[in-house]
Amino acid sequence: MNMNLADEIIRIQAIFDDIMKSGSWILVEFAKDDTLDLDIGCYYKVLKVMPGFDAAGNLIDTDFWLLFCTAGYEDDSHHGHVKKILDMTNTEFGVDLQTSDGEYLHIERICFGVDTQHESRWQQYQRLVADNPEKYTELQIAYVADALSRMED
Repeated sequence: MNMNLADEIIRIQAIFDDIMKSGSWILVEFAKDDTLDLDIGCYYKVLKVMPGFDAAGNLIDTDFWLLFCTAGYEDDSHHGHVKKILDMTNTEFGVDLQTSDGEYLHIERICFGVDTQHESRWQQYQRLVADNPEKYTELQIAYVADALSRMED
């Protein structure tokens, strides 16, 4: 039962950092085959982990809370989302997540040269960040602080 929570956050965050390098888009699947394309995923931050152990003290799973921001988060806080993730499956193209709300998040890397709509949005976002890096760093810090404070309530 000896587990370092900080190491687990780093391990999971590394998966999302890798996805952020190439850009991604997010599809949410609700009940009854209802889906919503949330646009591009611009920022992912693992906020907290909660490991699960069996009776013998062996790690059997890790739930975690994920903050993710989609395109437009610099102008409207409704583009920032915090979800408790119950299950994560790595795929060749990204990750599939099951939330505590019963939703499934499909986060897929942008396939450049094929997925031109998401590619264009990602390149636009990258230009905005390059033109004003301090603004985006401050926004990300503020989103994390807000998410953590809401989690404490």
